[in-house]
Amino acid sequence: MIPQPAPGVSRAMVSPMAANSFASFAASDPKNNYLAKRLGYCANCNVLDDVPKVDGFFSLTPRESDDVLSLFYRTTDADFPHLEDFMGVSQITAPGEMFKWQARTNFLPLVTVGQKPIFLDDAKTLQALTENDFDGGKIVFLPPESKSSVTVSDQTSAKI
Repeated sequence: MIPQPAPGVSRAMVSPMAANSFASFAASDPKNNYLAKRLGYCANCNVLDDVPKVDGFFSLTPRESDDVLSLFYRTTDADFPHLEDFMGVSQITAPGEMFKWQARTNFLPLVTVGQKPIFLDDAKTLQALTENDFDGGKIVFLPPESKSSVTVSDQTSAKI
């Protein structure tokens, strides 16, 4: 994979179509079944190669994280490139494939600062994340109850 997803840098994402294919895939030989799923980074197979990805198989996952991932995985034809950028996706399963990866060049750093705060409740935030004009490098969604704690009102220039 070029660019290679790395902790703190970027992530891989199994496409919704590939994830659906893995969920229904079963080879008769357990070894081949596992090897096939490992090649496509199904569940937590990515951990063996130290490749971060946007999802996995966790016993404890924050509800908000599941809510965002459900935007992609509740259907096999989800197409939210700006949300993929925001989530730092540098590699995604190629269309119609289970084991081939396709590079994404517009991914954002996993940590950014200086975005304009927009105060929305959870439902409106999820909707806004899927809009064509969403740009996670310029705006940040915060819960309305945090408004009194935030002193900036526009995008600012900042560095970490």
